[in-house]
Amino acid sequence: MRRVLLMMALGSGMLAPGWGAPVVCSPGSLDSYIGLGTDGCTIGDATLSRFASLPPPDGASEIAPGAIFVTPLLDGARFALRFGLGATAAAGDILQSLISFQVNASGLAGVEVSLAGAAAAGDAAVTATSNLCLEGAFSGFDCIGTPENAPIAFTIAADSLLSARQTFSRSMNVGLLQDIVVDAGTAGSAALESSTLRFSAVPEPGTQITLFSGLLFAAFLRLRRR
Repeated sequence: MRRVLLMMALGSGMLAPGWGAPVVCSPGSLDSYIGLGTDGCTIGDATLSRFASLPPPDGASEIAPGAIFVTPLLDGARFALRFGLGATAAAGDILQSLISFQVNASGLAGVEVSLAGAAAAGDAAVTATSNLCLEGAFSGFDCIGTPENAPIAFTIAADSLLSARQTFSRSMNVGLLQDIVVDAGTAGSAALESSTLRFSAVPEPGTQITLFSGLLFAAFLRLRRR
């Protein structure tokens, strides 16, 4: 009986910490995330890897990866990355960041993009677009997989949509190309504090069974102590 319960605990991951666990995502510059390479890092059960910064098209100035601060977030089955930019643009300036990376997690089912501290005056605009590639990856700007509709958050002088969400069929592997633009227009001004990408996942049935097994094991240990 003890051997069976021990195997259940191992399967649930209850005894996993310290047994060669992967690197956990921590706050740092986008440069430091790019340096993680193909190994990447984890937020909960999700692995994020292959971070890259792509050059913007002509007419836009790149927001340097070293100037972007990445903060991982975890809230139950939802995990997120917040990209802190602290970017401001004056008339005639277009600032842009194109961030490509890979997300692997069980039962990925949606993504939400949001803006914080966004401001636009005159003909300026601030946008964050999350380009999605299901069961695939981006090679440059091309999706090698199944493209999905991209949620877009924006603010202009007359209107704003500070968060947008896109759901999709459950996937294990999603490529992201996050396009953040702070465009002051010809006579305006624009600013953006940060943009957040929040993912939602639906646990696989096997994961739920494993979790239940772990809870049973914990209950058994509690009873043995009494």
